Amino acid sequence: MKKKNDVRLERVYEKQIKVFGKPLKIKRLMLISMVGMLLGISGYSEIYAIGWLIVAIIFFCLGLFSILLYSKSILYFGEDSLECSPSGDIFITKLFGQCTICLGELKIVKNSKGVFIQCQEDKNHIWESK
Repeated sequence: MKKKNDVRLERVYEKQIKVFGKPLKIKRLMLISMVGMLLGISGYSEIYAIGWLIVAIIFFCLGLFSILLYSKSILYFGEDSLECSPSGDIFITKLFGQCTICLGELKIVKNSKGVFIQCQEDKNHIWESK
């Protein structure tokens, strides 16, 4: 890990996702996706309509997305990102930081060894997350 050049990511934009005025939590999203998937499967098994199967597939994809967000705690979509806080709240954020070595953009990387800040231009530029 490089320790000489201290880098920092800043949140340029942050907005909490709310549904009906209440903050959306990741565990609620998982529960909604499971219930929707069970509803779609049971509806399809009753009347064999393709619409129910499509509903089950949509909720299955939502469940996979929520599990991925829960495990990584941040997902990047171009400049924007979806973050899951330790309390389970979901935020839309824009993170900005520059590598002090090559002036590339920085991003957060989470793997089995921990959470790191890594340059997108050169993968060898890595710093410990604080």
